[in-house]
Amino acid sequence: MKSILAVMLFLVLLIASCDNSVTKPRIITDDTGNTGNTANDDDSSDTGNTGNTGNTGDTGNTGDTADTGDTADTGNTGNTGDTGDTADTGNTGNTGDTADTGDTADTGNTGDTADTGNTGDPCALVDCIENAHCEVIEGEAVCLCNTNYHMNSETCVKDDASEILGTFSFNFDGPINAASTQQKDGGEGTVDFSHVGVDYKYETMDLQYIKSPVATLESNGNYSILWIEPISGFVSTIKFFAFYIPSAVESGEYPDGGTKSWSVFGDLQLSGQSLTLKCIRSVGAEDYMDYKVGDATMIVSATGNTVDPSILGSNLNSPICED
Repeated sequence: MKSILAVMLFLVLLIASCDNSVTKPRIITDDTGNTGNTANDDDSSDTGNTGNTGNTGDTGNTGDTADTGDTADTGNTGNTGDTGDTADTGNTGNTGDTADTGDTADTGNTGDTADTGNTGDPCALVDCIENAHCEVIEGEAVCLCNTNYHMNSETCVKDDASEILGTFSFNFDGPINAASTQQKDGGEGTVDFSHVGVDYKYETMDLQYIKSPVATLESNGNYSILWIEPISGFVSTIKFFAFYIPSAVESGEYPDGGTKSWSVFGDLQLSGQSLTLKCIRSVGAEDYMDYKVGDATMIVSATGNTVDPSILGSNLNSPICED
């Protein structure tokens, strides 16, 4: 950790280096009973009643047609049609049908939507990552890092950069390009590194306008070696790994590091044929380096650990990559 802190002031040079590159009606018996009453007004209406007496076997009594008055009594039997009115109470059975409207109580089942009412708390079904919690912002559930943590590569890491986020190991052999050179010559080499539990490996790549890795003598006097991730198709953002060596470091083997060299892992923004720094994911320092530099070539291998860029404090002038 001490070796990492020792190189932090040099990391402020990072940006300068990267800048280059939604029917028929139904007759109710109740009314027909009333037509039985009309039989009292007119005997001919008895025939209307016989409509009702069709139900009564007393039509045999109508053979005593001399007692037509009696038939009027049968008209009274029409009154029994009035008992048909009791059928009206049967109609109250229809009010029983209103009990069916009680079925609208089933719409009370829409109260089951109250279960969806559980979604009244958008965070109820949200599972945030470690060291994060859910908050409702403008009606939407959002996972935020806990106090003293911040987001780095979809992971909540400590603000004090006290935890190791990854390691790196690389080797490089190739020409040194001047900072002003537009079409730089690439070298040979591979870098294996990790970041918040994800492993990466960048190897030699030669595209028409972009080569990787590339060594450059920067305008500030430091040497840089830059690898970019494999590119396929059109992209606007490219991840990179870079290692910087102070110009004052002499050729030699450094078993315990201490050369104040440092690493940077982040994203570059691709625009046309130029690359500019977009954000940083980690910074690190070497704990071993074997280095040989000449006037035009460089051979170097190194290993080390990386931490969160927040270790730079006020010297961090590039955003930390959150996604």
